[in-house]
Amino acid sequence: MYLIVGLGNIGKQYVNTPHNAGFKFIERIYNLIERQKSFLSKTSKSMEVGSSQEKAQELVIGEWKEERELNSQISLIRDGGKIKYILAKPTTLMNLSGDAVAKIVSYYKLNPATDLIVAYDDMDIELGKYKITFAKYPKTHNGVNDILKRYKNFTSIRIGIGKSHDIVGAEYVLSKLNRINSEMLMQAVDNAIAELQEQISN
Repeated sequence: MYLIVGLGNIGKQYVNTPHNAGFKFIERIYNLIERQKSFLSKTSKSMEVGSSQEKAQELVIGEWKEERELNSQISLIRDGGKIKYILAKPTTLMNLSGDAVAKIVSYYKLNPATDLIVAYDDMDIELGKYKITFAKYPKTHNGVNDILKRYKNFTSIRIGIGKSHDIVGAEYVLSKLNRINSEMLMQAVDNAIAELQEQISN
């Protein structure tokens, strides 16, 4: 069982901002599973409409639910009746993300070192790029730092948002992305998902 968490801020004012890259990542995974009924499996690459290749067992995707006791929006992905993936979007402010993650980890009795994957924006990585790392984190990210108060070792999906030459960091991460920058960010999201599929399926 994997817990995949996307960090971000809840609210319309934060939609399409660099700081919500983690939400974009987790929503993209949800949409992929919803369309293909497969994800993170060795046969997932053949799960296109009309494919004549062998198909993996279909996953059953649960709708997003507000789980107030877990401070998160949660979608449970089941394979053969068993929970395979927990998709989560903390409903705390970004800086309190650790509260939500800790509650989910405790509730489902998970081991963060092997079961926890956290996706978030990273200003130290160029826009359009990404890194998947274990126990290596950005220099400054309040949401990640809050998780690190509880757990020191987990997998990170670090989605590059770069830096702005015109806006200071705190303002930049909450500013709206233009069309070109939004497309570049989503390309990084898609590439990161593809690599994550390879890593987990091997």
